[in-house]
Amino acid sequence: MRGISAIPALLGFLTLVTVLPLAPARAQNSGTEGVWSVTIPSAFPGQIFTWRVAADGTYNEDARNARSGQRMQNTVSGRWDLQGVHLVFRQDDEGYVFDGTVAGGCYIGRVTLQGRDISAFTARKRGSNAQRCDGDTTV
Repeated sequence: MRGISAIPALLGFLTLVTVLPLAPARAQNSGTEGVWSVTIPSAFPGQIFTWRVAADGTYNEDARNARSGQRMQNTVSGRWDLQGVHLVFRQDDEGYVFDGTVAGGCYIGRVTLQGRDISAFTARKRGSNAQRCDGDTTV
């Protein structure tokens, strides 16, 4: 009888161990959560994007004209995934993917649309100690 009662517990444990690795690497306090200011100079000059990044692996994005402050797009949503310092944002509907490296409040990389390279981008997390994130150096 003891062997039979241990089977449900073992199956529950194996299910948990099997499912956990499938969860995206989004940890509470990963440093990614918060508000980020993003520039994509080659593709969208004069626009500043704002990402509101949640701990649950989702984000919302808005864009404004850097000079006038006028809104440039409807709010876009997506998902993000962090593996070490490699961070990827994927928009749900538009198809843009932001792929880069995050460190010290800076996120620097390339943006693609449907697999086609579009531009470099730079993002700075609000409230971080980073004064400048220029693609080559983080200060």
